[in-house]
Amino acid sequence: MTATGTTVLKTALATYAHTKGLKDGTVTAPGIRLEHVEVSPIVGAFRRMVRTLEFDVSEMAITTYLTARAHGRPFTALPVFVMRQFHHAPIVYNVKSGVQSPKDLEGKKVGVRAYTVTTGVWARGILATEYGVDLDKVTWVVVDEEHVQEYQKPANVLERPGANLGEMLAKGELAAAIGAGQIDSPDVKPLIPNPREAEAAWYRKTGIYPVNHTVVVKDSLLQADATLAPRLFAAFKEAKAV
Repeated sequence: MTATGTTVLKTALATYAHTKGLKDGTVTAPGIRLEHVEVSPIVGAFRRMVRTLEFDVSEMAITTYLTARAHGRPFTALPVFVMRQFHHAPIVYNVKSGVQSPKDLEGKKVGVRAYTVTTGVWARGILATEYGVDLDKVTWVVVDEEHVQEYQKPANVLERPGANLGEMLAKGELAAAIGAGQIDSPDVKPLIPNPREAEAAWYRKTGIYPVNHTVVVKDSLLQADATLAPRLFAAFKEAKAV
């Protein structure tokens, strides 16, 4: 806190249309000054917050947050969702893998950056609930460590630290991958036909617009000032409206 009574909060947020006002100072919260730290890509801030509590306020992937809370991390999410997106399109497969439908992933290897990465969690849920895939019959190949180091991965997870998901998929080492980014190979196609249409149909059916990122605040700060959370929430709400 400054001599004038202003609370200074070390903050890690990506720049979106709905956070730009907070970052350029157009939008402020009474008695609060956000001291922004640029982290690019913003996913780097999640790990730093989970492991060292580096920030007072931090953007965080929703599954990282839930996993962190399950392991006792002392921060709490505001009802602020700075990123949402659908997760049918990120599921891609190699057309030479013998896979013709999502159910065919059973008995195959499917890559994802980390087991608790948010896109992977949403995609697995969709594969299980919409397409009947038995997730326990899939070997999940991960190439990065979990943000929450204490998390114990299931037995059907294979670690390939530092490997490239796109390259493995294009070479046929994986039958499919989730969230692998742009892959320059004629053999890699969306697993779910017309994925954008499928996403729209899924939204009409479920009413769910998936949350990817939320915003967390250190518990010590929230406990010290009961007005902090509502003031921050109001600022995020105003920034969205600008």
